[in-house]
Amino acid sequence: MPASKRFSSLDPLTVGTLLGVLAALAYTGANTSLRFLARENSMDWAFWVTTWKSVPAALVAWVIIGYRMSQGLVALPPRKTWGVLIAGGLMMQIGGNVMFQWALSYIGLALTVPMTFSTILLSSAILGRIFLNEPVNKQTLIAIGLLILAICSLSAGSGESARSVLETVSVTEVLLAIGAAIIAGTAYGSGGVLIKRHLTSELPLAATLVFFNTTGVVVLGVLSAVRLGPAELMKTAPLDLTAMLTAGVFNAIAFFSLGAALRRIPVVRANLINASQAALCSFAGVMFFHEAVTIWLLIGFALTIAGLIIMGRKTRVRTQAVDNTESASDTPPSMTDPSQFRSELLENTFLEFIEIHQELPSTNDRALELASEDDLQLPALVLAHRQSAGRGRGANRWWADKGTLTFSLIIDAHHFHVPPERWTKISLVVGMAICKATHEFLHPKRPSLKWPNDVLIDGRKLCGILIEMPSAGSGRVVIGIGLNVNTNFETAPEDIRSRATSLRDETGLDHNLNEVLLMVLRALETELTGLANDVDLPSRWDRWCWLTGRTVEVENGQPATHGLCRGIDADGALLIDTNTGTKRVYSGVVRSIS
Repeated sequence: MPASKRFSSLDPLTVGTLLGVLAALAYTGANTSLRFLARENSMDWAFWVTTWKSVPAALVAWVIIGYRMSQGLVALPPRKTWGVLIAGGLMMQIGGNVMFQWALSYIGLALTVPMTFSTILLSSAILGRIFLNEPVNKQTLIAIGLLILAICSLSAGSGESARSVLETVSVTEVLLAIGAAIIAGTAYGSGGVLIKRHLTSELPLAATLVFFNTTGVVVLGVLSAVRLGPAELMKTAPLDLTAMLTAGVFNAIAFFSLGAALRRIPVVRANLINASQAALCSFAGVMFFHEAVTIWLLIGFALTIAGLIIMGRKTRVRTQAVDNTESASDTPPSMTDPSQFRSELLENTFLEFIEIHQELPSTNDRALELASEDDLQLPALVLAHRQSAGRGRGANRWWADKGTLTFSLIIDAHHFHVPPERWTKISLVVGMAICKATHEFLHPKRPSLKWPNDVLIDGRKLCGILIEMPSAGSGRVVIGIGLNVNTNFETAPEDIRSRATSLRDETGLDHNLNEVLLMVLRALETELTGLANDVDLPSRWDRWCWLTGRTVEVENGQPATHGLCRGIDADGALLIDTNTGTKRVYSGVVRSIS
């Protein structure tokens, strides 16, 4: 089997872990190259180094954006976010990269990297709590305490370690370098929170990277030219220029690898893996730059790793799940071990409780029963390998065969900080999440959102969505999803065969149900989190809308509304141009499309 085939057949956890390790190795390569370029007390030189370090990533990002534009894909964020991105780029470049490079010249890799990385986690936790309302539990507080102790330990030994790099460095300069490393970590952490707070989940990784790195090339390049002068810049030694570009290449590899890893594994796991660069950089500092190994350095490093490990562990009540699997022969190959599969989901998604059934009449019915339990750990998942009486909207029934992914997700809208006036938009947001997740498998084919709760490919149904609320005002929402993955329609009723499709039908490939479910759950978490901030939702769900530009007839308990669909408005209403003007339809069934 070719290597590419073997790699693609690995489970998402393994692939994500390998990508995280690659990112850590690449960041180590970048930091080692930067250490070769460290010069004492030269902020201008740090500007120039950071300029060239940004060039490779910016070039790669622009190539990716150009390709996406040529394919008609989303390539750049909405213009209203450009100012925020540029400001974030300045913060990351000057506060992050320049300060990091300057700190390297005084206290070396062995101190700068652990201190910066610890501060990234600290600032992300604190600012995430303030601006994103992300919870900070007891476990996180313990981890933060350990990281603070790590910084104190590293600071206590900083004088000796710094003098091992340059004996003439004063205590004041060492303290300034420590401050620069902390500023760098805070800038990196703040940048991450800013991106999550203001950008849409549909934004490609390259779009963020291109703003941040282009800002570095342009702004820092101009600052370098003004402060050092073109003549001085032209004197840059070829060896130094090579080291700068090498650092930039490693940085680009690390950024894209980390971004790809985050598609497959949680942020906490990615940070834990990425923390290994602290050990690698300490090793590089000792091996290549003769930095001293002090007891304080070892204690600080050990405390940093301990804090990261504790932060990486999930505090969840693992309620006993239901396994009534009858035989492995009629169970999808990817789910033959329910216990292992459940553990993988708990470790790699936002789920707190899981039930896995061989067969259920309806996963939504079971989810509604569970949702009435006050002590249920949320979000919760009810998964069935087969569903015998699945329900759709109204009196509709959902037909499913082996190979169909049928599950219901129970969430608390308050947990995602979604106010009640936005609960009606959950169906559209879930539809967007399904479109985004399945697009990863279908590209270049593009799924579409049929308002209000179906996902189609070329007019044929790929996925159905049913949203139900156990009790008004409780905030608990049951999201039922039936996704045709490897579904065989040979035994389906004739009317279903003519209007349904599956991922296998569209791609000609069998798909791993575990991987599809993981992708869908991560997309759901991202979109539900974004709903609270309502960031550019109207333009995004309008991009996925299949009905736009089509003549439709919608029944909603009143005389049917007939006219030309103009898309989906900001409040989730379907806009239809009729003979009497534009009508806004908030609920109903689309019966006729031309």
